[in-house]
Amino acid sequence: MWTSRLSSRRVQRFQRNKAFSISYLVWSYYLDIVDYFKGLSGVHVLWEERVNSATSAMGKEHYIWLTTRRHNFSKTLKRMWYFGRKIWGFLFVLFVFCWYVSYLGKIMPAVDKTKHREVPKKEWESKEPFAVPEWHLPYINNQLLQLRAQGKEVNEDLVKKFYHLPHSVTDEMENPSLDNTQKHDAESFKETRPNNQMNSKIPTEQKNKLMQDKAVPVSQHKKSSSSEPRNSKNGLKIPKTHIPVSPVPRTVIKSLKSLVDRYLEPFLGGISKEQYMEVLQRNTYAVTPKGANKGVSCVLIQIVDHEIYVLDPYQITISGKDLYKNRLEQALVLIQKLVEKKSLPNVEFVLSLHDCVQTVSKPHHYRVAKHIESRPIFTLIHCNFSDNLPFPMLEGSSHRGDWKSWDMSYSIPWTQKTDKAVFRGGIRDSSYFESREEAQRKCMDAGRGKLIQLQEKRQDLFNISVSGRCLKSYILKRLSFEQQQHFKYNIYAEGNCFWADRLAKQLFASFVTIKQDTPCGLYFEPLLQPMTHYIPTDYFFNDLIEKIEWAQAHDAQVKQIMQQANQWASQYLSFSAVLTFCP
Repeated sequence: MWTSRLSSRRVQRFQRNKAFSISYLVWSYYLDIVDYFKGLSGVHVLWEERVNSATSAMGKEHYIWLTTRRHNFSKTLKRMWYFGRKIWGFLFVLFVFCWYVSYLGKIMPAVDKTKHREVPKKEWESKEPFAVPEWHLPYINNQLLQLRAQGKEVNEDLVKKFYHLPHSVTDEMENPSLDNTQKHDAESFKETRPNNQMNSKIPTEQKNKLMQDKAVPVSQHKKSSSSEPRNSKNGLKIPKTHIPVSPVPRTVIKSLKSLVDRYLEPFLGGISKEQYMEVLQRNTYAVTPKGANKGVSCVLIQIVDHEIYVLDPYQITISGKDLYKNRLEQALVLIQKLVEKKSLPNVEFVLSLHDCVQTVSKPHHYRVAKHIESRPIFTLIHCNFSDNLPFPMLEGSSHRGDWKSWDMSYSIPWTQKTDKAVFRGGIRDSSYFESREEAQRKCMDAGRGKLIQLQEKRQDLFNISVSGRCLKSYILKRLSFEQQQHFKYNIYAEGNCFWADRLAKQLFASFVTIKQDTPCGLYFEPLLQPMTHYIPTDYFFNDLIEKIEWAQAHDAQVKQIMQQANQWASQYLSFSAVLTFCP
């Protein structure tokens, strides 16, 4: 064999010269390419010719040995490619299968696990849905009223034991604790009461707590001896308010009246009960139109004979967010003041407590409700793509007093302020983008994330700190509202649903508000004038740096804008002016 004649000296020399072996492998592949093209031209390359050409370089035996190694290496590469194709094919099939399963999960309806569960039916249960009565809805729990509406007998002793009659708003009567007999009666009453469709998802312990809470005084009137209650019990209490009501200038009344007429213009033809009650009854997506919001953050408020009644079918005052409870409390404070003035007729309306508008009346591309409908629902804000009615809210605690007192402790001389724009707040996913994923991916293009990007470019103009996540996590460097008075400019940037609940407070402050243009805002914003009460900037803050540089160059004019904003706020945002807008 030729291998037996292979010189050991040549092998040793080859092993020592690794660079030569690598160069030869490259050279041999080059010869293969040349042979391929020669074969295409009809020229046949003999094996002896290849061997003779290589013998001059390293000898016949060494050439054959290297050629054998190259052949084995090529076979190894072919095997790796063969198995690699199988692995990638398996991964591709697995990916297609997972995608198909997820796609089926989106298009197939959700299976209700309790749908086929057998539930024992009670004799008094009605197959038809319960119709909400016209007036005198109990304050929170309408269980007794449902029984009477269905013609069922109600134990009057239970009414006397577990439902207090309404008291004066100034009363602070504590509810006595229940003894064992009363607790037993409460359990028996719980077993015989009807199943309210809206309250069916409320845990039993919350319903029991509802029976044992302190009675809520909602209006000032004499205690009735009637055994039929007009107000049920709940954990909500309208706080005492001693805010003086001062006269409102006629120009302010005229402006607010014209603003109210603009908001009510879509409903000049009249409002039917079904228009707002249908929204209140949207307790699941099964009964909610596609693209619309559920009504689980809504309450029904009634004023009957100068008394306040609230239907809270989703137990917001018990298990709802603290923010919703506070907003409902603020709304009832305003309504209570109007009731005391005897300026409200018998009326009822639905109030939505979440951040966004409840319904939309125009097509849009934002991440809010998409189902187009005209509904007279009161919400916290007004948007140019919705005809919902804005309800004024007292920002913060209802015990703080009139808004005129907000700027008393912020008297810092203008010349001692820093000519930078300040902002503090949390990052929120902008509703401008249609999906939350897109909003998180483009968080630096709009909203409060854009302010971070601007500060990195011009740190000499901004003092901005945020909390939350926008491509990375941020920790808020806290700065109280009083400390923010040391800056001349304060940025108003959107939070949830194109607005933030700080604008009224900013208009009372001793700085100038640089306000972002947004499609939604509070009820009074149409009365504000740019460059008179605030400095405007576009929605994406593209001209924010330019506006701050202009403000630095026109300090006297900026100070005048601040003074005009304070004067306007003292007239239009006083407690008396808010009450003027409410009717």
